[in-house]
Amino acid sequence: MHGPTGARVVGRNVFVMFRFALLLGAAATVLAAGCASSDDAVAPEESAVVATTDAPEAEAPSTTVAAATTVVPDEPQVVTVAVQVPELGVDAEVAADAEFDGDPFDEEFATCSAYREVAGVFAVGAGGPEAAVPWVSVVSAARIDGAGEVAADVRVDLPDGTELDATGVMTLDADLAAGSFSATTADGTLVEGSFECAGSQRPPVTMAVSDEGAIEVVALIERDGRQRIVTAATLDAEAADCPVDDELVVRVEGDATLGAISTFEITRDGDGVSLTLRVGGTAYEFDDVVLELDESAEVGTFVAIGDASVTGAFSCG
Repeated sequence: MHGPTGARVVGRNVFVMFRFALLLGAAATVLAAGCASSDDAVAPEESAVVATTDAPEAEAPSTTVAAATTVVPDEPQVVTVAVQVPELGVDAEVAADAEFDGDPFDEEFATCSAYREVAGVFAVGAGGPEAAVPWVSVVSAARIDGAGEVAADVRVDLPDGTELDATGVMTLDADLAAGSFSATTADGTLVEGSFECAGSQRPPVTMAVSDEGAIEVVALIERDGRQRIVTAATLDAEAADCPVDDELVVRVEGDATLGAISTFEITRDGDGVSLTLRVGGTAYEFDDVVLELDESAEVGTFVAIGDASVTGAFSCG
C-alpha cells in the first residue's frame, strides 16, 4: 500500500477495505434398506398322494428412512442500531434491510462491514424516512484488526432535523457482526448504543497494509444536510483498475450489494476530472471534481458538488 493508510475527510477516516460474506446452505442424506426371503416345500413326484403344507410367506423386513433435508435458511441481512441520547430523551431502535436496492436518502438504507469478506475501516449504519430516527451511523476512525475497542465517529440525524456528530469508541464483538458504541458531541452530549448485523455468518478478514491488488474507497454523500457513508473494495484486478492510463484514475465495479458502491469511477479529460458513483438504485455523476493525488498517484482524495455532494478518498495496493 502506497502513501498513508488513513486520513480524515469531513470528520471521517476515508480508507476502507472489505469483501462480502457468503451465506451457506446445507443438504442432508437419504438412507434406505430392505430385504426379503421365502421358503417352499414340495412332495416328491412319485407319491400318489400329494401332501402339501403351505406356510405363510415370511414378510420381508424392511426399514426405510424417509428423505430428510435440513436447509439452513438465508437469514435476512438486516442492520439494527439502538441509540440513546439521554440528555435529549432519545431512546430508539432503527432497523433496515441491507439488501434493499433503493435510494439511500428517500428509502430505507443500511450498510455493515460484517457482510463483507474483508474489512478495513468498519462502518455500520441504518435509517429511512419511516424510522424512529432517520439515520444512525458508526464508523471506526482507524482500520480494525479484530474484535475489541477502536476509536469511532457517530452520526445521528434526529426527526426534528437536529444532527449530532460525536466522537468516541466502538467495541466490536468477536464475530465482528455486533457491538456497542459510546461517544460525545463537542458540547458534551452523550450518544451511546449498540448494533447488530443479522445474517452475517462469519467475521470478515481484517485488511493488511501489505495486501497487493487491493483498492479501497469510501465516500461521504451529503444531500439536504443528510449524510450517507458508502464504501467499495476489491482484490480482483479484473473488476478494478488504479491507475490504468492518463484518462482513467481509478475504477471499481461489482461491489454491488449490501449498502456498498456498485460503480465508482474517476476519469480525467485534459485538466477536467469526472466522477461516476452508483449506490443502491441511485446514480451520481459529476463533471467538475476536485482531485488530489499523492506522488504515486495511487492514493487520492476527491470532492464533487452537484445536487448532492460527495467527499471521499481511495487507496490502491
